[in-house]
Amino acid sequence: MARIGEVMAACYLLLLLPVLPVLLAYVAVQKVLALFTGRSDERRRFDPRSGAPPS
Repeated sequence: MARIGEVMAACYLLLLLPVLPVLLAYVAVQKVLALFTGRSDERRRFDPRSGAPPS
């Protein structure tokens, strides 16, 4: 029974290992694109919660 748990844990790790770097790269690319396009700046500028008037 313990062997089945080890095999399942190994399978989950093998499934997660290729996915995690892809997710991290995707998030990094989105942040870089937002910086270059200025979308993050616009979102911050027009966010009503920030309280800053649009300049």
